[in-house]
Amino acid sequence: MADLVNARELFEKKVAESEQIVASVEALWQTAPIGSDVRKQITESQLAALYEMAFLALFGHWENFIEECMVRMLSGQGCTNYTPVFVAAPRSPTLTAARLRLLNGRPFLLWYDPVKSADKIAAHVSGSPLETVLRGSAMHIQNMAAVRHAIAHQSQDALASFKAVSLVMVGVEHAGPGALLRSQDHSDPLNPTRWLRRLTTDLRGLARSATS
Repeated sequence: MADLVNARELFEKKVAESEQIVASVEALWQTAPIGSDVRKQITESQLAALYEMAFLALFGHWENFIEECMVRMLSGQGCTNYTPVFVAAPRSPTLTAARLRLLNGRPFLLWYDPVKSADKIAAHVSGSPLETVLRGSAMHIQNMAAVRHAIAHQSQDALASFKAVSLVMVGVEHAGPGALLRSQDHSDPLNPTRWLRRLTTDLRGLARSATS
């Protein structure tokens, strides 16, 4: 059964794949001697770009996770603690029919804004844990979206928003998203981790809460 848990598991698989690529390259760079071919061929600016590309893909997987959950709920599929309660039209008979209903003639939908995404969900089903998660963690998700926008668009407005978010998120105004994502989160001094891993861990936690 293609329920919400399946959507979450696919999301977690995609996240793990992206994290592994970044971790492997970072480990290769960290263990290479200064002046080695590895350090010459992979610069720190290139590492920052790798972190940015990884996060852009990861946030895309998050948006796709939201849409896949919505499609499954429209077809009547839920999770352990939730069975879809339809607001207007009854459930769609198939996933394909549910997707067509959700798109409503549009080529795609945007899911980066948590409040607007929650509103889209509430227009079809009520009381879903996904809607609750999006509304409850709206500020944190909006901050992550600002990091995503600065990578994707690189406009002055996007970069200004990113720098403001950087101050809120990590207490430092990083020059660009790659620098933030590669920097260390020391909220747990005994287990420091890079901010890319911190944010993906947060997204995995939200996905679990949304499908419980």
